[in-house]
Amino acid sequence: MWNENYNEWSDLWNVFVQGGIRSKIIVTTRKEGVALMMGSEQISKDTLSIDDSWSLFKRHAFENMNPMGHLEIEEVGKQTAAKCKGLPLALKTLAGRKEQVIHLWIANGLVSQETIKDLGNEYFLELRSRSLSERVPNPSQQNIEEFLMHDLVND
Repeated sequence: MWNENYNEWSDLWNVFVQGGIRSKIIVTTRKEGVALMMGSEQISKDTLSIDDSWSLFKRHAFENMNPMGHLEIEEVGKQTAAKCKGLPLALKTLAGRKEQVIHLWIANGLVSQETIKDLGNEYFLELRSRSLSERVPNPSQQNIEEFLMHDLVND
């Protein structure tokens, strides 16, 4: 829920109160003002610890492979997880223009061998398969794929 305008929220609330007797409504928001308008119990979630962030990232990025023993890959994963600042959605969603992301990994020294580029491609496809990003149509350049990252990752 994003809207902090009480009048608009009131209109929506009138629809909610007409539900069944035992109906439940869960509203999620990142805006404290919206949560306060609800007038009910608030549950706040903290970000994940560094260890939990790495664990979640590792589980999603390296599903069929153990990065331990591949120090370069493990280091890339840990650096990427740290940049997500403990946000679970950011950890699970790494999207963008595939070739650009892989080249950025290489350019930033996160991946140094050309054979690792193929592995980076596999990771990108695995992350893309999580359906937390979408392909953006690009009619002007049919052979270049572009992807849009979920807005929560940017927060």
